[in-house]
Amino acid sequence: ASGATAAWQVEWARPHKDRVLLKFLGVDDVEQAGMLRAAVLLVTRDELVPLPADRYYDFDLVGCEVVIKSAGSGEPVGRVSGVEHFGAAPLLVVVTVENREHLIPLAASICVEVDIARKRIVVDPPEGLLD
Repeated sequence: ASGATAAWQVEWARPHKDRVLLKFLGVDDVEQAGMLRAAVLLVTRDELVPLPADRYYDFDLVGCEVVIKSAGSGEPVGRVSGVEHFGAAPLLVVVTVENREHLIPLAASICVEVDIARKRIVVDPPEGLLD
């Protein structure tokens, strides 16, 4: 039923292409597994797989303040409202105080500092990116 919740114990998990395959204890055939196909999986932060230094979970990026690199505290650009995955680098969807939207590639050459703990991303945008 829509909105129903249930707790399942993971028997095993393994990467497969760009996804993770999960086998739940007690779910032993294709028909049972098919009933879980559209389910949303919730895990606690301590159950997450640690990511390499330059990788981030989308939910950690959402809400981050984005500022332009400068000698001072940085000129504000806006806040990350979402993350899009279309090409080589994820795109940060940044909404300004004027309610304009910018797509900023999450690339080390542009996002020169990503501080998840402080919810702050410092960008050094190429000319024209924020026009």
